[in-house]
Amino acid sequence: MDFTALLHVGVIVVTSSISPSQLQEFRIEASRVWQPYGVHLTWIDASSSYSDTEHTGQPVDFIVQLSTDDRDLARGGVIDDTALGRVRLGAAPVRTISLALVPVRRMILESTLAGVPVHMWSVPVREHMIGRGLGRVFAHELGHVLLDLPAHDRTGLMRPAFTTADLVMPGREHMAISAQLVQRLRMRLATLRAVAVAHAAAP
Repeated sequence: MDFTALLHVGVIVVTSSISPSQLQEFRIEASRVWQPYGVHLTWIDASSSYSDTEHTGQPVDFIVQLSTDDRDLARGGVIDDTALGRVRLGAAPVRTISLALVPVRRMILESTLAGVPVHMWSVPVREHMIGRGLGRVFAHELGHVLLDLPAHDRTGLMRPAFTTADLVMPGREHMAISAQLVQRLRMRLATLRAVAVAHAAAP
């Protein structure tokens, strides 16, 4: 399925911990995971105002913020070293999606690609794979926000945990969302878009 862009999500990037090449792949992967469902991601550098940011000409309807600060992964003040990412749901105008860079990178470097450990591949390949994995973790956490879903699905993008293969394998069939969640997403996108239109029309 390939819906028309129904919602434009602005992503504010507030980290310098991801290399430029990893960040490029991260953006591509996260965008491609959500594109089939009508969600367009616009990437905003935290050092620039949105009005100065190049984009498709469409205003954003919804904003999330990307963080790699370990403190944002804490539960009850304790860092959860098993989490690859986290987002706090609620009524905050801008939700922060946190990525655990060290665990994600470790999983990817310890995985294999064509039977060869990723850490033995060239730097460009490693950077590509790390960016892909980070993009998939981010896409999962964004799913919690877009679907307003604190729980998980049994398979696909919203499964409870990713294996190393989930992070690095080519293709995105395993990153799809179920038909049930597609229906939930349709209703959520309509709601989010209506809120954005009402906010834009407010004096």
